[in-house]
Amino acid sequence: MTFNFVLSYYLNDKLYTVEKELVDGLAGEHFTVSYTAEALRSKSTFKHKVVIKPTDKIKIDKLQLVAKVNYADKISVLLNGFQSWTETREYYLTEKIDKLSPLIYNMASPAGDSSIFHNPHKKGYLHAFTHTYIRSKVDDRVLLLGSLNENKHYTIFQHVVPEDKLYIIAECKGLVIGKEQMVFELFECEDFEDSAWQVYYAAMPPLDKKAKPATGWTSWYYHYTNISEEVINENIAAFDKHKISIDYFQIDDGWQEKTGDWLQVNKKFPSGLKALTDNIHAKGYKAGLWLAPLIASGNSELFAKHPDWLVKIDSHHLIHAGYNPGWGKGKNAWYYALDIYNDDVVKYLEEVFKTIFTNWGFDMVKLDFLFAAGLIPRRDKTRGEIMRDAMQLLRRICTDKIILGCGVPLAPAYGMVDYCRIGSDISLGWELKSGKAVGLRERISTNNALLDTINRRAMNGRVFLNDPDVFILREKKNRLSKKQQYTLLVTNLLFGGLVFTSDNINEYDDETMRLYKSTFPHVQKQTAFVNRKGMAFDVRIRIQSLYYRVFINLGKKDATFEIKDAAKFYSSETKKIEQPTTVKLNGYQTKVFLEQINTGFCIAGGGGHIFPGAEVEQVAGAQQNITVKMHPKALLKETLWIRVPEGERTSYFIDGVEHSVENIDGIRMVKYKPL
Repeated sequence: MTFNFVLSYYLNDKLYTVEKELVDGLAGEHFTVSYTAEALRSKSTFKHKVVIKPTDKIKIDKLQLVAKVNYADKISVLLNGFQSWTETREYYLTEKIDKLSPLIYNMASPAGDSSIFHNPHKKGYLHAFTHTYIRSKVDDRVLLLGSLNENKHYTIFQHVVPEDKLYIIAECKGLVIGKEQMVFELFECEDFEDSAWQVYYAAMPPLDKKAKPATGWTSWYYHYTNISEEVINENIAAFDKHKISIDYFQIDDGWQEKTGDWLQVNKKFPSGLKALTDNIHAKGYKAGLWLAPLIASGNSELFAKHPDWLVKIDSHHLIHAGYNPGWGKGKNAWYYALDIYNDDVVKYLEEVFKTIFTNWGFDMVKLDFLFAAGLIPRRDKTRGEIMRDAMQLLRRICTDKIILGCGVPLAPAYGMVDYCRIGSDISLGWELKSGKAVGLRERISTNNALLDTINRRAMNGRVFLNDPDVFILREKKNRLSKKQQYTLLVTNLLFGGLVFTSDNINEYDDETMRLYKSTFPHVQKQTAFVNRKGMAFDVRIRIQSLYYRVFINLGKKDATFEIKDAAKFYSSETKKIEQPTTVKLNGYQTKVFLEQINTGFCIAGGGGHIFPGAEVEQVAGAQQNITVKMHPKALLKETLWIRVPEGERTSYFIDGVEHSVENIDGIRMVKYKPL
């Protein structure tokens, strides 16, 4: 791909504009450009580096690359949203991005990108943050383009389909630079989607990743802010009673006196938070706490006593970071951003986190509404650079404790958090129609959350572990159908590194409790590929040596996938070996299959895990004996189907008991119930 280089800048109040073909040594009146295009793998994969060397201090007005793209043979583009909650999905080339309604613009725009990038909201004008791809009509390959370094500014990819142009924009208007600076470090790869993602993230600098796949409970999606010491202890007791081996027990919003006053626990927790973490630890769980450390509400003590701690446009005009009626009424519902460059703010945050980790004993923090740090640029720093500074500050203060990021532009969080929300909040139904009607791309929406989870799956395990938000299996306070609940559950388990629920599990009936227990252990999945068909997806994954096909339908219309390779599957639904020529899905339905690929001693089926066989760590055979090692976090021990080698042997011993070989649909196996 070739580019034109576009730079507009001010020097001594005079505007200069240069637009030339990008080549190494390109020169303007007050700058030169260094450009390299390094082939990474083949002629279809490149790393582009663009360095600008000003000869004087210049103030950037516009900085972008422009490429010609023949969109006529393309079908869709991926639009990666601005932050955790922003809609991320493939758009057809004739679509347009919804415009945020003036009715909620002041309240909602800070959390989105409408004040950062002014899109004309016309058909074929489509933009993405950090990375994007263009899907071919012909062979389903994608042209993946992504930034490899967002530390200095956000990178925006704007597809202008009517002009056959792709604009790659450095979000740095107003920045003053006077020395050499890398302005673009871009990745380009044309390949099938999952292969392209693999190469893209491999091209980034290695990150220190210590987090492991984990499970947990959070108070939010059942109780919201109506939590108390009694509510938390009741749910701790429920998990202990049912011997559910989750990792984290998280207290969400509602424990603090006011938003921003993080050292003040409200009266609903008379024993204090240390008593709760002691109880959580005594039951064998780790303790997590929600807070929004970079904001304060208008009714907070911080707001009243320390207005100088807050971000301002000038010496006295505060920046509204958003509006949350759950935190106050009228003007008190507005919340404001803390200035991370204020030394007193840093000292306050250091005290907050020392109290949370050392005094109260929490193991993990969920840090929310982080986007607020980078609402306005400075003369010497872009929004993206401020956001990265904020994430580095939080990482430093939290030392080696576990951080779950949320409400954050994702690239600045790479390597700074252990887990990260990568989608919107789920709703208690499938879609929040009122949010969609006003063009809110950060709206509460189960449908959006699932699309984000699928479309941001490649981040999982590479830059952090993905948090796809919670699943719901309960009957109360829920409008999701059973099919929608199951689809939400399976999708979160497939692509999530951190999987939470908020249900009161004491309310589960036997069938629901069995389904919940079948999600343990939660282990990392390796995605082979995802094939899309409208709102339906054919997913191939691997768990250790076992291979699965999962078919997901997020749409209300039925969907059908053809099976062209005559594969045999063990169906989680029917508990049978099937050899379908098509897989049919009703609206919102999901089906899970274990592929019969492996030979020798291996799992061929079973009812103890939602992904059959994932509850087993190892199967080994020697002569007439089979050894089965169960995962220590497996909660259901139901009959396993164990495939055995071809031959004349008619039985095998497991745990000293003889098991006869059966021929089931042409596959030799024994059935075994773990002890």
